[in-house]
Amino acid sequence: MKQVEYWYWRYRSPDSRRKSKTLLPMTEREAAHLPEAERIPGTMFLRDVEEGDFEDTSPGEPIA
Repeated sequence: MKQVEYWYWRYRSPDSRRKSKTLLPMTEREAAHLPEAERIPGTMFLRDVEEGDFEDTSPGEPIA
């Protein structure tokens, strides 16, 4: 079993240039598309993931 870090992220909205917070926690890879994304301290939690139990459907290149 593998553990994956999930965080809430703060980012700058490209339209309004205001700082916003994600509604759902994301992995670092998922948050990479957010402009100026930064982790919000104290919001990290670990999720147990069975390797091979699911197909990776996230966008982008797979992480080795």
